[in-house]
Amino acid sequence: MVRPSWMSQAPSSVHQVASLVFGESAEHKLALKKLEETVHPQIRTRIEETIRSLRKSVSCELIILDAALLLEAGWNEVCDLVFFIEVSEEIRMKRVIENRHWTVDEFRKRELNQLSLQEKQSRADYTIENNSDLLSAVDQLESCLKKHFQFNL
Repeated sequence: MVRPSWMSQAPSSVHQVASLVFGESAEHKLALKKLEETVHPQIRTRIEETIRSLRKSVSCELIILDAALLLEAGWNEVCDLVFFIEVSEEIRMKRVIENRHWTVDEFRKRELNQLSLQEKQSRADYTIENNSDLLSAVDQLESCLKKHFQFNL
């Protein structure tokens, strides 16, 4: 991992980086801003390169970019469609605790540093409800894609 010069302690894990950038203090906000200024352009370049490469592939009909900060970072500009995945707070929290091993506090700090769910949903082309099983969400996604692109999955 290449560490920006502003990270004096050179954190070695995602949890250590998160503790430096997610919080309400001015110091946290400055660290988050600097981290985003460092990594977001690099991520955007990687996204664009990957999309260009995949579009050259005859076998690639669909590219899905799953990114919590899609709108905040402006990566939606390289997307044909934006989907908002609607999930209750209770289920979102349960999933990140189980899958990412976050605490409730980590979950809340990260959500505070993103656009509101209402703003994300208002900027999306489609909303997918994902409070139940994965198959239901996939069915909704396929329906939207078929309607918009008029092709079979």
